[in-house]
Amino acid sequence: MLRKFVAVFAISTLLAIPVVAQQGGKYSAFVAKAKYQLTRDFKDPSSAQYRNAAVYKNSDGKISLCGEVNAKNSFGAYIGFVPFYADETSHTIKQEGDDVVFPMLYRLTCETKLSAVK
Repeated sequence: MLRKFVAVFAISTLLAIPVVAQQGGKYSAFVAKAKYQLTRDFKDPSSAQYRNAAVYKNSDGKISLCGEVNAKNSFGAYIGFVPFYADETSHTIKQEGDDVVFPMLYRLTCETKLSAVK
């Protein structure tokens, strides 16, 4: 009985692996476009580092990439992680002193987490 259970569990686990792999890649094209949109005006786009990045959906169903980004400035020094949200056509990065509008829009844009991003 135990062998049968282990065999069924092993087979069902192996069959589920491709499904999990597909879920992880579901947003890869969107993430690539959103990251490009976000970093295209950076001094060194290839230096971008991401933290707490994830794909989110808002109440209207719009999907966005939200998190924090760090990149090098003209002097080659990293500026520090800054919150952002982006999609395939636009992006917004928190500006210094913007402590009212950006946090409100960030909460509205980044409501429901769909998938973590590396």
